[in-house]
Amino acid sequence: MHSPQSVQHLGSNVKLIEDDSDQLKLLILMVHELSTTCAREQKVRRNDKNVEQTKMSNIKKSKIEMSKMA
Repeated sequence: MHSPQSVQHLGSNVKLIEDDSDQLKLLILMVHELSTTCAREQKVRRNDKNVEQTKMSNIKKSKIEMSKMA
């Protein structure tokens, strides 16, 4: 049989494991949120870059068309 002291010690270890488990869950949640936010920001930047490239391409096409008409 376990002595009362060893049972107390086992109980505190279980409590530490529960606390660590909660902290790990929180850490996983935070990392997930951070990676999701970063991915969203990258997508927005990529879209902005594509829009800018499309605008520049359209300007070049317009200049070419105007030079053909002149």
